Amino acid sequence: MPVKNMRHILSALSKSVKTLTRRAYRQFILDVESHVWNSLESMTDVELRELKKDILNPIVQAMDILLQREKSEKEIAQITETFQLTMGLFLLNFPLSSFHVQIICYCTRFFFFFFFIFQTALRRLTSQNIERRVNGVQHIVDICSWAGKSYSPHALKFITSKYLLKWIEENKLLEILFGPKSHPQLMKQATDILKFISMEGGLTLGHLSIIWGALEVF
Repeated sequence: MPVKNMRHILSALSKSVKTLTRRAYRQFILDVESHVWNSLESMTDVELRELKKDILNPIVQAMDILLQREKSEKEIAQITETFQLTMGLFLLNFPLSSFHVQIICYCTRFFFFFFFIFQTALRRLTSQNIERRVNGVQHIVDICSWAGKSYSPHALKFITSKYLLKWIEENKLLEILFGPKSHPQLMKQATDILKFISMEGGLTLGHLSIIWGALEVF
């Protein structure tokens, strides 16, 4: 399912959720987070490239409205805010599809005969992966910019600066963003994440070592 279709479906459901019976609501709506995740996990890399902020934000807003019927404000905040973080990490780490792997294997096997095809497929694959990964970083950057700012229109209700610093460390985010499998575009987007870590007093010598290593590689 294209992500734009998901956005429209969830938006329509959020506008009619009050008309549903309790049984229908609990059976089809209450576990909306799992339904969304299952749909996203089944998408191809090409489809996931479209999951930018202008698509993800309405999806999260619709989830918020759908859950208001039987969830507390704190419970909803926990679900939607952690969902956005996990979604960002998912996009950043999303593996190559079997189709893309097959293309590379095929082109490599007949490298001397199909050199041009190999180069074209590899260049397109790299471009697609970077665009999707950049989207993932931007989702996480948004959370960092909202954390600890109660005056912001996007103020977080569950995720605190302390929670976010711990999440970044546990998921080895800086290793992903500045490691050997990273890309200059990812590092450029990651500057706001570094700024957040530094301003919250979470920057360590270990982090600086990772960043320095990236400078030597790239």
